[in-house]
Amino acid sequence: MQACTAPGVLDSFTDLESKLERIQKSLENYLENKRQQFPRFYFLSSDDLLEILGQAKDPMNVQPHLKKCFEGTRPHYKVSTSYVIALFCCMHLCCM
Repeated sequence: MQACTAPGVLDSFTDLESKLERIQKSLENYLENKRQQFPRFYFLSSDDLLEILGQAKDPMNVQPHLKKCFEGTRPHYKVSTSYVIALFCCMHLCCM
């Protein structure tokens, strides 16, 4: 309890909170920019989109998320691995 009442702790927390808000706003703007470049990203949660962007060098790690991008477009169409890699390359070129 003494740590919470130490001088400057409230100011420190307030400063950290404002920095966190700026970081979150920047991240939201970054993801919105990626969604504008590739509108199918609007079908993904921010967490899924971050995982895709973070795994950009490995298309097979991205593949589970692609289903969400294209839900409802062709319900009985099976996507081959080569198609996923080609699609991922296109996404990578326009979004990176």
